[in-house]
Amino acid sequence: MNTGFTCIANILEGVETPLTGQGVQEILDVASEQLRLLAHVVELARDDPTALPVVDSVAQDSFIEALASKIHAFETILAQPMTKSDVPPDQATQGAILMARLLQFNMAFRGVWTANARSLSEDLCKSIFNLALVSSKTACRRRLFLMSIRPTAQAIISIPPFSRSFSIRSCISSMVGLFVNVT
Repeated sequence: MNTGFTCIANILEGVETPLTGQGVQEILDVASEQLRLLAHVVELARDDPTALPVVDSVAQDSFIEALASKIHAFETILAQPMTKSDVPPDQATQGAILMARLLQFNMAFRGVWTANARSLSEDLCKSIFNLALVSSKTACRRRLFLMSIRPTAQAIISIPPFSRSFSIRSCISSMVGLFVNVT
């Protein structure tokens, strides 16, 4: 599992930012295939979370770092007018959804969230939130999204600052689920 996450991190790091249509297609082709492979490997253990392997801190850090960089790159593409990017909007949306699914898959595993991963997780939470907003093309969908995340946001705000790092994981998980459902 650690090798799989490291491989995906290397794929993501290998595609330069700002993203191009060719780079996004490479991510869609290779990283999605890696995700399918990893999902197949752990399929039998999905029913019992304690049977899932533990992701080591080095693999986790490299994966989260590469993923955070690409999620931010997709956020940038989707936030700008369509004419300013050579990445077609549908391809950019597919890439952003793949990044959210990669994050969601990673979060199912037990592992050590180092200080670096926790600091990146706050930015990830913001980026996933922003992706959901820019992907909600209609005012109705945007309002529905904002209403659905309100309880999560209120829960995070009410947690004392010293213990927030433990809630970031649940915040990201909620945001990813909402983002995938909104798009």
